[in-house]
Amino acid sequence: MTAGQDDTGERPARTLHAGERRLISEDTIMATISYAGYGVWNSTNDVTSKVSQQYANKQREFWANNGDYGDPAPGERKYLYIVWNSNGVDSGVVGEDDSRGIVLP
Repeated sequence: MTAGQDDTGERPARTLHAGERRLISEDTIMATISYAGYGVWNSTNDVTSKVSQQYANKQREFWANNGDYGDPAPGERKYLYIVWNSNGVDSGVVGEDDSRGIVLP
């Protein structure tokens, strides 16, 4: 066993913190992003193309933040929601300052 490995010889999963991005290997199943929106109530940006681009660049965990998606509702807490298809339709939502992001396959 080498440093950083558990008793099975595998490296344990590491918790990601806000702003960190998870990258994946080439052999992972790909999803199709159907829709992504960022905002609150009627002040929402369609960020489907941005999320699709991030996903194509191997990002798999997504966080709600103005830096990536703009600020459609200044002073309000915004949410990122993503609808995707990967052997069935699935979706996720995350708010600004949430401790976990949306993880796609």
